[in-house]
Amino acid sequence: MKITNVFSFFTGLCGLKKLEDLDLWGNSFEGTLPSCLYNLTSLQQLDLNWNQFRGNLSSWIVDLTSLKYIDLSYNLFEGLSFNLFAN
Repeated sequence: MKITNVFSFFTGLCGLKKLEDLDLWGNSFEGTLPSCLYNLTSLQQLDLNWNQFRGNLSSWIVDLTSLKYIDLSYNLFEGLSFNLFAN
């Protein structure tokens, strides 16, 4: 399945408030992630590596307090700091 409108795809995901595992590695997605992802407060695993996402994560990643695993490698993110994961 080829996803032509990545923003619409993520907007649909944002409504899945009980989602625990989001694995989208290696899809060559590009662009910024929508801020509505902070609604995924049950998310425990987030794997976005090997895409071309960009932007500042600090505005929403701190709200994902259930995260146990995260892989953001091989993207173009800015504003990443280990301080974001202190809690």
